[in-house]
Amino acid sequence: TLDDDLTEGSRIYDLETTDNRRFIVSVIDAQTHTAGYLKQLWDWARFTSVSIRRDRSVRDAVQHHFAMLLGLHSINLPAPIVYGIADTDESAILVLDAHTIEMPANLNTLTKADAVAYMRYLSVANRRGYTHRRITPDTLARLEDGTAVIAGWLNGDNASASANTALDKVQLLT
Repeated sequence: TLDDDLTEGSRIYDLETTDNRRFIVSVIDAQTHTAGYLKQLWDWARFTSVSIRRDRSVRDAVQHHFAMLLGLHSINLPAPIVYGIADTDESAILVLDAHTIEMPANLNTLTKADAVAYMRYLSVANRRGYTHRRITPDTLARLEDGTAVIAGWLNGDNASASANTALDKVQLLT
């Protein structure tokens, strides 16, 4: 769900502190991640000129997701704010500030201005080397104030090749 930036196979918990701060806790377990790793290997074999993420552990996946969200913030793109990460032998945890979580965009009411906003968001990311790699209608989201954002950056990458940038653009337009 958008609660944890579309992290695949995660368990999601709501957390509220004694001082009324709210967080989303996303837990990825090693057993469910193994199937995702096998899919990543299959995708890697299918796409020859497009580099594919291959996180070998849930720890790697969560650390990469954390780095991607920090990177988006560093280039002034809105994204969920990470409070922290942790891992154990079998699970990795990503804790997000609940007040920065995206909401689904209503694609039935999408305007030309909305489409331009999504294209601008992607353009800024791509120009700075960030690629998403899995843009679908589910990744088009909004913040509470209505700002258009693209969610689900856990499979993205930085310092990406032009083939990945082109793939992002095609995925956004389809």
